[in-house]
Amino acid sequence: MTKEEWDLVKTSLADAYGRVHLVVDGFNLSLQVTRVAPMKYEICPYVNGKFEGRWLTQKTEEAVRFMRPQKVSLYSPKDKAALTKGLSKKQIRELIPNLDVTKTYYTWGWSSFVSLKRHLLANNQSIELKKEA
Repeated sequence: MTKEEWDLVKTSLADAYGRVHLVVDGFNLSLQVTRVAPMKYEICPYVNGKFEGRWLTQKTEEAVRFMRPQKVSLYSPKDKAALTKGLSKKQIRELIPNLDVTKTYYTWGWSSFVSLKRHLLANNQSIELKKEA
C-alpha cells in the first residue's frame, strides 16, 4: 500500500464507528472502530467477516496476523526482587529456572492505529485497500 492509502485508512478510522476493508494475504480484513467502554473506542479486526473467540485463546494464524499480542511475565518485578534477594545468579538459575518466563496472549482491539499498522506490516506480505463497489 502507498502512503496515501495508509493516510486514507487512518482518516477513515479516526471517527467513531469508522470502517475500512483490506485484503491481507488472501484474507478479507475489516477494521472497524468499536465502542468498548463509555468514551473508549478501539479498532477491532474482523477476518473474512467474522470474529472467533478461539483466536484469543489459541495461537492460530488469524491471531498471529491480526490480533494484538500482549506479553505477561510469570512474576512481577516486585516478586522477582523478593524471590531473588540474597541469592547468587547461579542459585537463582538452579532454584527458580522459570523466573524470566513470559506468556503471550492475544486481545481483540487496537487502541493505536500506529501499532496496528506496524503489526500488519511485520506479520503479512501483501496488504491492499479494498475498493468499495
